[in-house]
Amino acid sequence: NSNDFLLVPYDLAVIESENPEQNNEPINPSLFVNPAGLNSENLTQLWHFDECYGELAANELQESGKDPVDFKRSAKWLPGKWGCGATLNYQDTLGTKATFSSPFDPNQASINFYYRNTSASFIFYLSFSNSTSSGQSAYLEFTPYYTKVRGFPGPEGRLDNLVWPNDSLWHQVTLVVNRSGNYWSMYLDGKEVYRYEYNGVMPTYDYFEIGGSYVDPVVVDELSFWNRSLPETEIRTINLLNQPFNPYTWPVPQKEAKLEHHWTFDENAGLLAKDSVASDDMTIKLEQWDMEGKSNSALRVNQNISLALEDLTVSDVSLSYWWRNTLSPNEGRIYVALTNNLVNVLSLTPTIYNSNTVFNNYSERIVPYGQSIIPNDNLWHLLTLTYDSYRYLLTFYLDGEKKIEKSFIKLKDGEKITKLDIGPESLFASIDELKVWSGTLTATQVMAEYNALK
Repeated sequence: NSNDFLLVPYDLAVIESENPEQNNEPINPSLFVNPAGLNSENLTQLWHFDECYGELAANELQESGKDPVDFKRSAKWLPGKWGCGATLNYQDTLGTKATFSSPFDPNQASINFYYRNTSASFIFYLSFSNSTSSGQSAYLEFTPYYTKVRGFPGPEGRLDNLVWPNDSLWHQVTLVVNRSGNYWSMYLDGKEVYRYEYNGVMPTYDYFEIGGSYVDPVVVDELSFWNRSLPETEIRTINLLNQPFNPYTWPVPQKEAKLEHHWTFDENAGLLAKDSVASDDMTIKLEQWDMEGKSNSALRVNQNISLALEDLTVSDVSLSYWWRNTLSPNEGRIYVALTNNLVNVLSLTPTIYNSNTVFNNYSERIVPYGQSIIPNDNLWHLLTLTYDSYRYLLTFYLDGEKKIEKSFIKLKDGEKITKLDIGPESLFASIDELKVWSGTLTATQVMAEYNALK
């Protein structure tokens, strides 16, 4: 029975057979994480929210020949606990919703999901209703200040002693209704936080909605339904094993980073800065040469440069260059961007104030406004940005040392880099040894880049 059921890691051999090598390039062992997953009895509905784009989130367990039970949602996505997650805020006026192809009986059932808040205040809810009876509905509202209950056995209204964490970390929420055991309960991170004992029967529902009603979004992931009541031991096991449920499509193992472009800027003469790896030479003006480079001469970024590149398809990408604030102690502010006609794929605007990065058209400060991470001196510093699509992580390194990690959803499949843009934002600086990789440099490789010229 369910009390004896034990979750087990998914068979790695099966995962490997489902994700065969796409080519003979070597896997990067320091980036790839051996995947695992959880199998669970009587799991009936499962949304991973890993689409990352568009307006539909597929139910992984929909049965062949039945109407799909897919969420219709807004097109806003953020990084999830695994892969991508769905966002919930007041702008999602219809919430994230599903109409079940057969009635959902909550009397022996469980629902599990993960959430993360993006601001101190939030409100999100679960709503159940029956299209054939306007009076049959149930509702749970989650906030850091109270929980609101309606349509479940027991007290209705605000429960002021039941609150939900607002620490911007991922938390597991589990709802269990056990008619045969005469109780329903809620769990937070594997521990029971509410229980009500009753005798009675809840109605069936054919409509479910999970939504938000606050400005800043809550992110939800791994929404799961069972047609059985999970025991506390199993809920705790789910929390401890910390894996998504199968079936789960794992990312393709990452390959070694490959150097695609390298401009040394060593010419210090003429109107061309040669790409020593590809054939994408850069046209510059004579006054843009800086004879005081990190290695020989450098590029003085005092005018805009837009260089068409041979199309480069990327899922992981790394950008690195040496930078010197030649205006120190004043501010030098320049940008280096890898783009195409529609998407700023990866860019970095280093400055002693409010350095900024863009990935996949999402702009974000490297550190909070008013703080500084770039030294205010006239020395050369190696700046490196890497994006890891396996972990959805953008990492910033300064002089070979990891400084900041930020989560961004992955690029669309087939996304290309077709252009390099370099220029000043009213104030100039110098760069040297500009490099672009397809793939994610490891921390060891970034430090090696720094040590090679420090």
